[in-house]
Amino acid sequence: MQMYRLILTAITPIHIGTGEVYEPTNFVIDNGYLYEFDEVLFLKSLNKLEQQSFNSKLQDYIQIIDFYKNHKDKAKKIYKHRVEVTKKVEDKYQTTRNKDGSKNKNQLEIQKTYKNPNSNFLVIPGSSLKGVFDTFLKIYSPKKSNETRQQLQLSDALVINSDPKIGFCYRK
Repeated sequence: MQMYRLILTAITPIHIGTGEVYEPTNFVIDNGYLYEFDEVLFLKSLNKLEQQSFNSKLQDYIQIIDFYKNHKDKAKKIYKHRVEVTKKVEDKYQTTRNKDGSKNKNQLEIQKTYKNPNSNFLVIPGSSLKGVFDTFLKIYSPKKSNETRQQLQLSDALVINSDPKIGFCYRK
C-alpha cells in the first residue's frame, strides 16, 4: 500500500462540532475573548457577601448570567479555556434588549469545536476528511467503480497555523 502525506489548506472557516456547547452559565465574554470557567471554582472565589448575593439569584437563570457578567474579572482569573470571538458574537452577548425592545433572554449557547482531548489542539477527524473525499468522489467520480474510495484510509489531521475564533454562521 502506498501512503501519501497531504497538506490541505482551508479557504473557508471550518467547524467540526462535538455536540457540546459553551453554556451561558460557564463563560463570560470580554474584550474579544470567551473565557470558559468552572462554576464551582467561581463560587469558591467569591467572598461571603458575594456568595449570598449569588444564592439569592438561583431561582432566575437570567439573573445568574447577569451575576457572572458583573463579576467577569473573577471568572477571567480562573478560566480553563480562552477562545477569541468575533465582534458580532461579543455584541450579541452584551445585548440587553432585543430589536423590538423586549428584554433579551440572552441564552447564548455556543457550539464547541472538536479538539484532541489529550493535546487540546484542533483536529479534523479522519471520519470528517473521509466524508469530504466521499462527496468529492461522488461529484467527480472516476470512470471505474468505487475502487479509489474503497482503498482510502485516513487518519485524523492535526490543524496547524490556526487561530480558533468563534463567529456566527447562518444556514440558508
